[in-house]
Amino acid sequence: MFDASEVVAYWRAAGYEKWFARDDAFDAELRRRFSEAHFAASTCSLEHWVDDAQGALALLILLDQFPRNAYRKSAHAYATDPLARHYAAQSATLGLFARRDAELARVAAACAPARVVVYAGDVRDAAALAHAGGDFTSRFGVPDIVIANAGVSRGTLTEIAADLPAFRSVFDTNVMGIVNAFQVFVAAMRSARRGTLVGIASIAGFRGIPGSGAYSASKAAAIAYLESLRVELHGSGVAVVTVCPGYIATAMTERNPYRMPFLLSPDAAARRIAKAIARRRRFYVLPWQMALAGRALRLLPRPLYDRLFAGAPRKPRRVD
Repeated sequence: MFDASEVVAYWRAAGYEKWFARDDAFDAELRRRFSEAHFAASTCSLEHWVDDAQGALALLILLDQFPRNAYRKSAHAYATDPLARHYAAQSATLGLFARRDAELARVAAACAPARVVVYAGDVRDAAALAHAGGDFTSRFGVPDIVIANAGVSRGTLTEIAADLPAFRSVFDTNVMGIVNAFQVFVAAMRSARRGTLVGIASIAGFRGIPGSGAYSASKAAAIAYLESLRVELHGSGVAVVTVCPGYIATAMTERNPYRMPFLLSPDAAARRIAKAIARRRRFYVLPWQMALAGRALRLLPRPLYDRLFAGAPRKPRRVD
């Protein structure tokens, strides 16, 4: 008789250091303990596990993670990926929170056959997020991953009084939106000693960008906040992942009047971010070319940075 709880407990106890690093002794122990369960899952003999949250997780471990270690560098390492994706789609429970009802409905439909629960609201509204987070947790338990992805960008100039509300709106969304989203779940995750909190920042937070003072400052604040939270939760079992994308082809960037090097499609960016989350990367910049550019920007002496960027194209202000 195979035991889903044993699979999950063993995998969690091993930790991500062993999941993603070659360890011949660990791989051999996996084969000894779980090969029979793996092959039973691969023939759908454990399909009933998908009806239970722990069983579904055990199936994904056996079909996706287990073969990558146990059958490393062989074709079988990836042979059960399609079945793992099939079960993942059936067993995943997603909670989506956003302002636009129509967009929520579109994304929820695209996530089928996963179970999707939608909540309409604004991340600046802490009470609305607390209600949504409390409802989700009461129905489905503590989430494994929480991603704070809401963000706005607009051109701003400090000298224009009419831009002051824009500064506040950008900060409230890009910084307090992350705080509001995480606050609901941190205590429960710490108590469960598991979970991953993911905050989407930006390479724009590495240096101040002229004409985008609100956006750059908000992303710098987000990076610092996420680092503070990561250290606060060190040793708790809860990971904090800071993601700093470069340019991604979305509605936020389509009106930029300047060249956007290394532009990524949303799907390509999502795949890379998902891998970083799975590896519990503390700090992840994408794509790699932007990671190099970001390091170089940080090293530029201030007088040189000023001369190089004073005349750079700027994001246009939006007149409401």
